[in-house]
Amino acid sequence: MVGTTSYTCGVPCIGLKEKYGFHESNVGCIVTSPQLRGINAYNIEIEKYLNKRNGKDWRKKYQMEMDSLIKNNMLE
Repeated sequence: MVGTTSYTCGVPCIGLKEKYGFHESNVGCIVTSPQLRGINAYNIEIEKYLNKRNGKDWRKKYQMEMDSLIKNNMLE
């Protein structure tokens, strides 16, 4: 997914994203309108794929696991 929020728990967070079948890409600070339209179109298609791959409510499960990783990372 492009242009999404990244979390700061390092390798465990990357592994979780791989588990759910995606990675994030930073597009930089300056994004043109055509780039933004392309990013949005790409993310819509990826979202369809991820819903098919992981089930309709995958984001809830992913977010719970991510929150746990972040909490555990902050405690270490």
